[in-house]
Amino acid sequence: MSWKSSGTTSCGDLADLRFPSSDEPALFEFRETEVQGIALQILSALKHVHALGYAHRDIKLSNFLLDQSGVKLIDFGCAVRVEDCDPARFSGTPFFAPPEILVGDDVSVRNPQKYDVYAFGALLYQLATGDVGRSVLYGGNVFALPSCWRPETRRPRGWSAKGWKACVGIIKQALAPDPTIRPTVERLLTDKWFTA
Repeated sequence: MSWKSSGTTSCGDLADLRFPSSDEPALFEFRETEVQGIALQILSALKHVHALGYAHRDIKLSNFLLDQSGVKLIDFGCAVRVEDCDPARFSGTPFFAPPEILVGDDVSVRNPQKYDVYAFGALLYQLATGDVGRSVLYGGNVFALPSCWRPETRRPRGWSAKGWKACVGIIKQALAPDPTIRPTVERLLTDKWFTA
């Protein structure tokens, strides 16, 4: 079923659409072009937030609403102006925390906008595959382990090999363990998956 053909004016958040509950199948298995369009809108919203000098810091499926007009970013409770951010403190949903938070890397390389990019990679994987990934308990918090996700072996049903390869490329870039090589939102928006 396509979310665009549902005929409703408000469909809900992306988490409810993709994972309605633990005992029900996903309401929507988004097609390749739908995931691509949703991802583009998410990145465009993040580009706007980042251009204003902020980081959202809580990027996850449940913080995006979907309706007939598109995707809307919500819940700015963890947002911070980048210049005012204490890089030693993490705020957001621990499952989407980047590795530099988990392993306690040098705070001088931390950038909260790169946290958003990392969380986008995990979100895109979940949106495309319906797989919530694996997690680990560390210091009382649950963290994602994207290195355990093997997106190259899980092409969603109905996706072209070329489209999935391009999507995996974006996921891998966004989930780069080293924040200094993790791309910016602007760089991801120039990827051939969006521009071809």
